[in-house]
Amino acid sequence: MRMLGSLLLVACLFSSGCEFLRNKQKPDQKGPPAADRTGAPSAGNLVGYLNTQADRLSTIESTDISLVAHVNKQRMPGLTGFMVCEAPRNFRLTGDALSTQYVDIGSNGDKFWFWVKDGEAPLYYCSYTDYEKGVKLPLPFQPEWVVQALGMAKYDATRPYTVKQNGSTYELIEETTVQGMPVRKITVFAAGSLPDQSYPRVVGHIIQDANTGKTICHATVKRVRWAKYRSAEGETSVSYPSDVLLEWPAENLTMTLKIDKATVNQRIAPDASARYFTLPQWPNIRNVDLARYSPGGSPTSRSNIRQTGGVDYRK
Repeated sequence: MRMLGSLLLVACLFSSGCEFLRNKQKPDQKGPPAADRTGAPSAGNLVGYLNTQADRLSTIESTDISLVAHVNKQRMPGLTGFMVCEAPRNFRLTGDALSTQYVDIGSNGDKFWFWVKDGEAPLYYCSYTDYEKGVKLPLPFQPEWVVQALGMAKYDATRPYTVKQNGSTYELIEETTVQGMPVRKITVFAAGSLPDQSYPRVVGHIIQDANTGKTICHATVKRVRWAKYRSAEGETSVSYPSDVLLEWPAENLTMTLKIDKATVNQRIAPDASARYFTLPQWPNIRNVDLARYSPGGSPTSRSNIRQTGGVDYRK
């Protein structure tokens, strides 16, 4: 259950692809000033900037991901990973150790799924239609957050956002719900000039219980990298997150996610798209539709799991 939580948090909160740019950074990246003498930027300014950034990043793919979790400050075995995302909903993330796949999370235009090797493991999936009707998930996980967190999805400019200055940061705040629970989504921006081009403008994403103010989960962006790609205007660059600390206070769980080399804005061929974004059908692994699933325990309880190796669908 804890490993599932770690990887779903990656999918939900993996989020420094959206980044302000100061004047000394990449000239092709233009955004609103971080602040002026009048105080924090407006919510409309911040949302407009994030949407402009989303327009600049259509795909991201990396075979150079590492995941290290700590539970009660005890280090868990590390995983190496593969990730590919294509706006608006195509997504795939895997984690492997010693040539064995341990995690698979994916999405396409119709449905999303997750699988975690933890003894015995069915693969769970749910259609977006059923999800929107109120199907409950093991965690407060909205599939749309995957691409939004990567800086590839649009923010709804009609939503009532607020902006708060908090020391050397600004917070863009949205009151919303997750699985029927009122929550507060906070995007944290660094104010002022940035030390260098590896420092993120968007430094954190927080989800709080709106009733109690307690943090449900928190992602802190430590570092970003830049990837070059060729556009209609010539060669240009865009940033993506490279070091992210993920935290679940109530679970005493933290995870460090590192992404080194990545390819951005490259067309994904139809055959590769079919491999990446099709619901897996693996021998000896049962697929379970969450819309028709009503066990006595959690979908990841050990009583519902069957041990198996993974499949390298990238070949």
